[in-house]
Amino acid sequence: MKKLLGSAMVMLLLAGVANADYSFPMFDITNVPDTTVGPAVVDLNGAAITADTYYSYSVTFDWSAVSGDPWSEEALLGFADANSVDGVTTWYADPGTNMPGSYDDPYPTTITQTGFFDTPYVGGNPLFFFAGQAYTGSVASWTDIDIDFSTATAVAPTAMDVAVPSSTSGSLSEGVIDWYSFTLGSEADVDINTLLSPLTTDTELGLYSETGTLLATNDDFDYANDIYLSQILGTLSAGTYYVAVGGWDSQFGNGFTAVGGDSLGDYTLTITPEPASLALLVLGGFSALRRRR
Repeated sequence: MKKLLGSAMVMLLLAGVANADYSFPMFDITNVPDTTVGPAVVDLNGAAITADTYYSYSVTFDWSAVSGDPWSEEALLGFADANSVDGVTTWYADPGTNMPGSYDDPYPTTITQTGFFDTPYVGGNPLFFFAGQAYTGSVASWTDIDIDFSTATAVAPTAMDVAVPSSTSGSLSEGVIDWYSFTLGSEADVDINTLLSPLTTDTELGLYSETGTLLATNDDFDYANDIYLSQILGTLSAGTYYVAVGGWDSQFGNGFTAVGGDSLGDYTLTITPEPASLALLVLGGFSALRRRR
């Protein structure tokens, strides 16, 4: 069943950075424009960053309104490999709006966003910080921007290992995520779904890489026709993957962050190879920008 985008989505990326392995000098962006004008971009001098592989990040900054009625919950940040949205080939992190510490008002606040990179960043490569506001015509001030990177990796959850193809039965519990893992020996097109479940069941799915990157999610297979089961289609490289199964209103984020939803019921998780090339669902903030008001 569909749910409203709102404050519940704030929890999508709350996997914390335990220790800072690289800290950037603090800086200010006193005029952060709306994303139709900007965004503001800062070169983080990737060539000077220690040549480690970084899996997680933390960003803290003081937010205040400048003009055009901005709200703090409309703040957008991102890390990428180029200095313009059109030129980006890799979004290392692009968490979207509703970051922790932000609100649907123009009052000053301190925002802290922590999480795992969508794609791990390797020091020495180009790196740019993006800052923008999602409301057209608005301008905000971001000051004392404090960024830390960590080489800590996410801890994989305890999961039931299943074959490909396979069908596995389970039962939804309130607030609980059921974890499954599978391994591909070579690249394959894969169909992951709960479509053999009773139609009274309302599932949600999250697909993760072995390092904890959230690759795709799906809520409803066919909401218009009241089919609240779930399906993820994708072309996957060789490796190990994790599937999170929860009920309606589950929340999924990088670093194996997942919180189970409210609905109950029996389900069947089916994982099968597919013959045709498919594309994964896309997540993102700057890379999939949407209006909020």
